[in-house]
Amino acid sequence: MNQTIARKLSTFVNMSSSYASMKRFPEKKFFNSNQEDVSVVERLCKGKRFSEAIDVLCEQKLLIEAVQLLGRAKNPPPASTYCNLIQICTQRRALEEGKKVHRHIRASGFVPGVVICNRLMRMYAKCGSLVDARKVFDEMPMRDVCSWNVMVNGYAEAGLVEEARKVFDEMPERDSYSWTAMVNGYVKRDQPEEALVMYSLMQKEWDSKANVFTVSSAVAAAAEIACIRRGREIHGHVVRAGLDSDEVLWSSLMDMYGKCGCIDEARRIFDKIVVKDVVSWTSMIDRYFKSRRWREGFSLFSDLVGSRTQPNEYTFAGVLNACTDLTTEEIGKQVHGYMTRVGYDPYSFASSSLVDMYTKCGNMESAKRVVDGCRKPDLFSWTSLIGGYAQNGEPEKALKYFDLLLESGTKPDHITFVSVLSACTHAGLVEKGLEYFHSITEKHGMSHTDDHYTCLVDLLARSGRFEELKDVISQMPMKPSKYLWASVLGGCSTHGNVDLAEEAARELFEIEPENPATYVTMANIYASAGKWEEEGRMRKRMNQTGVTKTPGSSWTEVKRKRHVFTAGDTSHPMHEQIVEYLGELRKKMKEEGYVPATSLVLHDVEDEQKEENLVYHSEKLAVAFAILSTPEGTGVKVFKNLRSCVDCHSAIKFISKITKRKITVRDSARFHCFENGHCSCRDYCAEDPYLFYTWTVTYGTRSPLGVPQQVILINGQFPGPAIEAVTNNNIVVNLINMLDEPFLITWNGVKQRRTSWQDGVLGTNCPIQPNSNWTYQFQLKDQIGTYTYFASTSMHRASGAFGALNINQRSVITTPYPTPDGDFTLLVTDWFKMSHKDLRKRLDAGYALPLPDALLINGVSKGLIFTGEQGKTYKFRVSNVGIGTSINFRIQDHTMSLIEVEGAHTLQESYESLDVHVGQSVTVLVNLKASVRDYYIVASTRFTKPILNTNASLRYLGSKNAVSGPLPVGPTYHIHWSMKQARTIRMNLTANAARPNPQGSFHYGTIPINRTLILANAATMIYGKLRYTVNRISYINPETPLKLADWYNISGVFDFKTMLSTPTIGPAHFGTSVFDVELHEFVEIIFQNDERSIQSWHMDGTSAFLVGYGSGTWNVTMRKRYNLVDAVARHTFQVYPLSWTSILVSLDNKGMWNLRSQIWSRRYLGQELYVRVWNDEKSIYTEAYPPLNALYCGQAKRPR
Repeated sequence: MNQTIARKLSTFVNMSSSYASMKRFPEKKFFNSNQEDVSVVERLCKGKRFSEAIDVLCEQKLLIEAVQLLGRAKNPPPASTYCNLIQICTQRRALEEGKKVHRHIRASGFVPGVVICNRLMRMYAKCGSLVDARKVFDEMPMRDVCSWNVMVNGYAEAGLVEEARKVFDEMPERDSYSWTAMVNGYVKRDQPEEALVMYSLMQKEWDSKANVFTVSSAVAAAAEIACIRRGREIHGHVVRAGLDSDEVLWSSLMDMYGKCGCIDEARRIFDKIVVKDVVSWTSMIDRYFKSRRWREGFSLFSDLVGSRTQPNEYTFAGVLNACTDLTTEEIGKQVHGYMTRVGYDPYSFASSSLVDMYTKCGNMESAKRVVDGCRKPDLFSWTSLIGGYAQNGEPEKALKYFDLLLESGTKPDHITFVSVLSACTHAGLVEKGLEYFHSITEKHGMSHTDDHYTCLVDLLARSGRFEELKDVISQMPMKPSKYLWASVLGGCSTHGNVDLAEEAARELFEIEPENPATYVTMANIYASAGKWEEEGRMRKRMNQTGVTKTPGSSWTEVKRKRHVFTAGDTSHPMHEQIVEYLGELRKKMKEEGYVPATSLVLHDVEDEQKEENLVYHSEKLAVAFAILSTPEGTGVKVFKNLRSCVDCHSAIKFISKITKRKITVRDSARFHCFENGHCSCRDYCAEDPYLFYTWTVTYGTRSPLGVPQQVILINGQFPGPAIEAVTNNNIVVNLINMLDEPFLITWNGVKQRRTSWQDGVLGTNCPIQPNSNWTYQFQLKDQIGTYTYFASTSMHRASGAFGALNINQRSVITTPYPTPDGDFTLLVTDWFKMSHKDLRKRLDAGYALPLPDALLINGVSKGLIFTGEQGKTYKFRVSNVGIGTSINFRIQDHTMSLIEVEGAHTLQESYESLDVHVGQSVTVLVNLKASVRDYYIVASTRFTKPILNTNASLRYLGSKNAVSGPLPVGPTYHIHWSMKQARTIRMNLTANAARPNPQGSFHYGTIPINRTLILANAATMIYGKLRYTVNRISYINPETPLKLADWYNISGVFDFKTMLSTPTIGPAHFGTSVFDVELHEFVEIIFQNDERSIQSWHMDGTSAFLVGYGSGTWNVTMRKRYNLVDAVARHTFQVYPLSWTSILVSLDNKGMWNLRSQIWSRRYLGQELYVRVWNDEKSIYTEAYPPLNALYCGQAKRPR
């Protein structure tokens, strides 16, 4: 009910309460604070003058004492005393004391008159005991019109209008209060039509004259049904009855005209009000905002501020809500400043509206300050803050504040849980979302609403868990809403589920056939699936039904003026400048690796035209204009009425990096905060699919060398399951450790953008304890190629626990080679007859590992066959997942065309054989153009004596000749052959420019070096046992992971002084080595190997340009020999015996990153360190917060 009606009713109740009231005593101070009054009461009681003593107590509002004293009075007091007592009981809603007074009246033999009975009825009605009120009414020997009015009003106030109407119809006579009670009762019960009928009947009664309260209620009824005809009739009656001088009534009429859409008439009435109170001002301002006449609403608020009337919390809430609707933070800030100057209640709903305004405008810091300023925020403030963090891409904070809400004792409602579930949806936290969903009923005792089900279905749909989604929908206790089916359709669009999409579309066509989004989304799903006939029929159906697509528009504010853009808009005064600037940005974006998502343009036009169409989307125009119109470095805010497309999302990331601007885009779904090439949504909203896996790690028995031995299995497989993914896929792996010791897996070469929390090494993660699980979640952001995963703990890698991770390019990006006819994965590993536990014991005892016993391909030593068809070309992905031995790979009588090395496309040189060092991966194309038979596939060890070989077979389809004869011979032992081959592997700059470059630029040769690190490996003895060192330090793992210690400022775990950046002479010792590097530093790292064995180094979190190799000791003159043009970018680097290797790396990925030997015995015994890439800003734009499921160990305790 609005303020005007509330005020009118309050006045009416006060008048009714004073009807036929007795003369009141003048007020005095409280009894217990006035010794004179105590003496008076005592003196009156001693004189048995109890009635007068009770009157004194009543004057002091001491009800309980007065009722107690009433019980001592043997004779009934006069009627005035009973009236005083009953009046106080009514005011206090003191039902028990009122009943005691009533019992005393009965017991004393006092015969109450009409006035006392009326007061008793009113007291019972106000206290909610209508049964007692009716009993008094029925027992009255005589009733006046007030008696009837009390019962009518009592029933009406309680919402029992049917009972009120029965009493009303039985009334022998009625007055204006009788009619007013009925009209008002119908208004309160949301029956405005009945209220107006009652008002019409009243006009026909000659002896019933409408008063201002009756008319106000009738006007409110007309406003409720927006019936301008009835409203004007009542207005005419007001004038004829001479009631048009009442200010309250003017406010009601103004409100009515506003609700009926006649804003100008409402304003004319407002201008006629001589003495405008805050209710009148607020009502008129609110009407402007409700009619979307924003400028006039804000102008009138400005007039209010300049008047002598001070706004109240209703006024502030209305204006702030308008700022929220318009996302005009600038005006909202001004209102906030004014509220602060004049003073406002931080616990009012105006404060809650302030929180909501800041969250909807994307200013979470200000929203948080408002909430922090409240000693006890209300539920609306908590919910707004939680929802704001969810919408702004900070789900961890959203869930943190939900925990704080619970700790504060505030009980969440169903809207709070909508915000919580939305946070899980935006973060892709499926399991967490399911947990919260079930807690609504199990823990908080509430019922699920359709909004809760919609959030859950949205979460499952985005994650591609369609079977679970179907189960949820089938078990819903209510009919699915259009929003739920729209979420299903959106998930189907992301994951290409055409069948379920058709079912969702059928439901949506049934619910709202006029919604263009359903037609457009369904047409796009058909087009993406190549179902062009269905796509054409859908667009034809859309045209036949007359449905048109809602045009996308974006807007931004510059110098308090709003600028609106639509796709292809040419009307803006700065159109030519905007287009020219977008052209400049497009060139720079392509240099950085931007690829237009032309697949989103479904028209039958050339790719160049499709790209041109994408450039002029409305949010790109708005962003370009805002950048051109604001000072350098200023943040930019843009708002859009629809969801941003994938291409705009990708483009604005690049624009934020190139222009060094923070760009905030609020689309119809959420806020996207772009900064330095990253988005706060972590690209979850960019519709990149999720792949879900559950892996159980166990011991098992296999016989790779013909003799049973213990191995480590993942889901019963040796090697583990292969992950087949696409660039930008999100990977979620729930890993269950059923071993008898702690376990972790690391993702070799996956960059883990901004989240070293998922790296799976002991410096960043607590290990997964036996019989426990942990879920990895990461995105294969902008990566392609052949990768692997393997166990990072202990020597587990020697017993298996490794597998393939193949990342294919998206269909929108063309490959620099013909599409192969097949794809084969080969995981080559050295193998020992000893178990990983025995190998570990040997190392712990201080002994080096012996040579391996054999090589395996995909877990077997012989007999593996790969079949292909003559004349076709096949892709071979070859990875060395061993623990210490370089290999050479070759295929008998076939040449291999190298196309990719660890995520970098290479110039396609042909090779007879290829060296692949420990931890490295290569991808080659092999054309089957030899005669039809079987051919050897050979892997042999490099730089070992003796040389170990393993083989498989390449079988031509139709071959009748099994492989036979001697194995093809590999290269010589000499390292110069391998080094010479390595120098021929060059980056394919043209191909790699088609995707984002992790280094920020392919012009790495022109970037100044910020720092040089020279790392020398060595084998040495410490305390009589073999250890391996880097710059004389043999690394030891602390109990607390370095990343947790760094994040939570836990001292004593590591320092930055342990290791120097160049080798020095002196004894080796233990240490926890961490280099501290500034984010975006460009670093030169020299790996110096003065030993006679080959080394293999790896760095997590990045790719580096391998610019040079050389024999002997490195010095600065060696830089002249660097390849500064097209060196390949990779994550694992070989260092030849008595040689050096140089890499250049841009450390643009914030986190704690492992730099280690890939030769696992050396890593186990200390040849590793960590690089801390850091800046002072704790921001999700540069680094993700600890995951909600993070494991804690050592000194790190889970935060509350």
